[in-house]
Amino acid sequence: MEYIVEQGMQSPIDELIVSQSLRFFKDFGIKQPMPLLLSLVREYDAKRITVTQLIRGLRAIENYHFAWNILAHKTSPGGMSLFFGRYAREVLEAQGKNARAVVVNNLCAELKAKRPTAIEFDEAFGELRFTDDYTSEKKLVQYVLERMYKHECPKAAVDFGHMTIEHLASQSNGSAHAGEIGNLLYISETLNGKLDSKPWAKKRAILQRVTDQWIPDEVKSAASWGDAEISSRTKRLSELGRTKVWRG
Repeated sequence: MEYIVEQGMQSPIDELIVSQSLRFFKDFGIKQPMPLLLSLVREYDAKRITVTQLIRGLRAIENYHFAWNILAHKTSPGGMSLFFGRYAREVLEAQGKNARAVVVNNLCAELKAKRPTAIEFDEAFGELRFTDDYTSEKKLVQYVLERMYKHECPKAAVDFGHMTIEHLASQSNGSAHAGEIGNLLYISETLNGKLDSKPWAKKRAILQRVTDQWIPDEVKSAASWGDAEISSRTKRLSELGRTKVWRG
């Protein structure tokens, strides 16, 4: 289903956040919260909630479904349909801006409490993989890398349609860690071509000169890049994702 926000956003960044959040539900086939999504969008179009409240609501729903359904592979309880339906009605029936703000705040708080435990999140995050021989999670890995990128560079004007996944440690080295998130960067196709299958010293020299896209400091400063560095970065990204990016 296509979602359309008719009222113009306050900024292109706001519009991008909303459209990307709504795209998540379409891309991953998430239909359960549809009544609530439509209620939030209608209330924004009618200027009864702010763009900040719209984004908070959409992100809270997105973050719940990512962490619970997509990442941890858990099935949402049957009561979640009633949960989303209840909040859809509360959003529409709330009288006044303050009342609607309370509804959005309550929604975010309740969804945050329903997320997987830290251990469950970290375990599932650490199992994410993408290699040329294992592509079944490519769409999910791309989503994760895109959200990470946008968290680190929220104002960057990036066309993610022309980004590609780079394996810092070459897939050809036979390491079981090559497909881990900690070994992956989301970079432009042009930069990916420059890195190719070069040894780490040459890759790092190229990455240190990049100024037009985000390259993590821990990557640019790494004297070597192998299993230990990959595992360490995977754990760091999982903690960042759990506490900042998909915090609820």
